[in-house]
Amino acid sequence: MNNKLYKILAFAAAGALACSGLIACASDSDPLIPMNELSGKRLVGNNVKWLGRTEYDAETQTVDCSYTATGFEVRFIGTRLDVTFTATNTDSAYNRPYFYVSVDGSGDTQIEDSNENYYKVYPLTESVQTVTVVDGLDENKVHTVMVLKASEPENSRTSVKSILTDGDFIKPKKSSAPKFQILGGSGISGHGCLGKEGESWTTENSSSMYGFGYLAARMFGGECEFVSNSGMGIKWGYRGVASLIDAYEATGLTAEYNADGSTKSVAPTDSKWDHESSSPDVVIINIGGNDWNSHISLLDEGSAERKTAENEFCTAVKTLLDRIHGLHPAADIAWTCNSKTTGNGALAKSVIDELSYRSQIVVIEIDNAKDGADNHAGLETQRKNAETVATEISAAFGLEMK
Repeated sequence: MNNKLYKILAFAAAGALACSGLIACASDSDPLIPMNELSGKRLVGNNVKWLGRTEYDAETQTVDCSYTATGFEVRFIGTRLDVTFTATNTDSAYNRPYFYVSVDGSGDTQIEDSNENYYKVYPLTESVQTVTVVDGLDENKVHTVMVLKASEPENSRTSVKSILTDGDFIKPKKSSAPKFQILGGSGISGHGCLGKEGESWTTENSSSMYGFGYLAARMFGGECEFVSNSGMGIKWGYRGVASLIDAYEATGLTAEYNADGSTKSVAPTDSKWDHESSSPDVVIINIGGNDWNSHISLLDEGSAERKTAENEFCTAVKTLLDRIHGLHPAADIAWTCNSKTTGNGALAKSVIDELSYRSQIVVIEIDNAKDGADNHAGLETQRKNAETVATEISAAFGLEMK
């Protein structure tokens, strides 16, 4: 490490501490954390900037990262960063989890680039695995590294056990970035978006970082908090996946599997999410397709059963939106669907049009092309939809794109 840089940062940190006794006062300096490993309780507090819904497990001394696009950001002086993960389903080529790494703010919306600063992809193939997520950095600079889970809760339960550098960590900076909640099923989770039409789905060809919700949020420089999983509905879905209404209240999701490895259920974790810990500026929702396809559309049109199902779906839409608005009354909401005039989109819009806070909601139609793996939207469609969603959010709510 460069001794001069170390001394300057150490002096700045000491001066900040001296001005307030125990708490560093606000300044333009970078307060040094005089340690090279963050583990146990050092993972929580002000040492790491956790992104999305995470939870510290005192028994295992790990931080659970259940949802996709969930992880952390750290700042440090040093040439490398090593992260020890724990994970389930690592022996499954279809389900093993993937983590993406962005270095010094570069590349978090790029898919292919030879520049070493761009997103790198790391699959986890062991239940406890240490990964050198970046190496060969300039020891004379302060570096920022972001590590995010690309795969979904259903595929693997993942957590962070330790974060290690060959230098020293620096306190995270406070962020003024707009906060986005992103809620829904497979479409917004990037299911199959890196694959091609006709291919089977895997965690390797899927990534929420290339789903339209995350891409749209990044057009505003936003930070994301996901509550999503493939197969999720607002009331009815597939494979025993919890409803969005139930999942919204929990910190994460955890899956159980049948003997053949197929999903038996995906249920909310016992821990309840502290809604006061984060307040979104914008909520992007893409839900209802699984309700329509797995239940509503299977009932005879015009029948009493179909009408009952449609009414129950509408009630669920109102319940979810009332809950979000009650918790975060200043948040604007983008409800996305394939059609405003047919199917689940029309049902949702009929509810939204009657809400007293209708002015805070925009209903956005997105492209339903299936140019990716497993009959889902591919990267081209995801990027197109991100442009559509970001443009309409900006027009409706005045949020400025970067």
